[in-house]
Amino acid sequence: MRISVVPTIRDFPWGAPGRCVGQLVTELLAAEHEVQLFVAPIDYESQQIRELAGHGARIQRLPDPERQYVKLRRLRRHLDRVTGRAQRLLSMVCKFGPDHIFVNQGGTWCAGDEPFREVLSKYPKRYSLLCHSSGNEGALDGERWRRADDLAGNAAKVFFNSRWLKACAEKEIRRGIPNAGYFQISPGPQFQLTPWPAPTEEARLAMVTRLDCNVKGIDLVVEAMTQVNRERLRARVDIYGDGSDKERLQQLVYEAGERAGIRLMGEVRDVSEVWRDHELLLMPSRTEGLGLAMLEAMSCGRPVLRTPYGGAEEWMEDGRNGYVCPAPEVSLLLETLKRALAEREHWPEMGRRAHEKVKANLDPDPGRVFLEALR
Repeated sequence: MRISVVPTIRDFPWGAPGRCVGQLVTELLAAEHEVQLFVAPIDYESQQIRELAGHGARIQRLPDPERQYVKLRRLRRHLDRVTGRAQRLLSMVCKFGPDHIFVNQGGTWCAGDEPFREVLSKYPKRYSLLCHSSGNEGALDGERWRRADDLAGNAAKVFFNSRWLKACAEKEIRRGIPNAGYFQISPGPQFQLTPWPAPTEEARLAMVTRLDCNVKGIDLVVEAMTQVNRERLRARVDIYGDGSDKERLQQLVYEAGERAGIRLMGEVRDVSEVWRDHELLLMPSRTEGLGLAMLEAMSCGRPVLRTPYGGAEEWMEDGRNGYVCPAPEVSLLLETLKRALAEREHWPEMGRRAHEKVKANLDPDPGRVFLEALR
């Protein structure tokens, strides 16, 4: 079969959705399907894409979105066709002639927007959706509801990374999704049970995240850690990653001062190395998918403290292999942090349970589930 794989994510690098695409394309190629893989410009030169190309994927750059000058749109499209200056996503997909399309979405209903909706309208029941996260905003209304309902109803399969995410989607379109499936993202072979770090007076926490305050709740950590160290609870947080809020966070950390115990460490090539020196992962996100960083930390035998979104409680049991902060609020994060720090002596055992949970429940071949959509 001829399969097209299309991402809706344009502005964020590889991350968990990219890892998911890697699993999907690898499985499709192993089953001897011909794969057209669209790649956002931000990922076009990445090592992961080069490897997939080396295994036979036909790589194409995701075209730039059309400018929305409504009055001139028809004229511009005509000129583009005549001059050959631009290729629209629809024409690139149709030229390949796929038997099936997989749409890898950052959220749940991104493919209901243009240009993806234009493409999928030509392939009813011959596309599948991969859903990574939700704003958990409740029932949709008006045009947003109609588009989401049509998108789910005309899909061959709608894959979710957690039952929590499926429940959110069903609440949003006010009906069940009988053609649903579930997928996992593998942390990778380098994330294995890691010896516990040598004891220190300070608890060593880490965040591995995109530097996006509004989504990832990093600003909440700065406020909470300022109070933690004001109360002399002896903890520090190292934040690994890059993103659009880098300068804002540098300012927040500067204003908090050294006593807050927060350092911005930049990007790290091998995330597994983080867990040789750190004891607990912080994920106080305001909205979140399942969280690849959570699975990576748990695989290495580290407990996680995070908000409940994204199906966290399908992997975590509060007080047993991690800590669930009820909501992304400074007071609640501070309360959960203080509870965790008071139990620091139990973290090695909690980390061992976290590792056992992932080892017992993670599919060793997570990409094969997507082949269900092709039957």
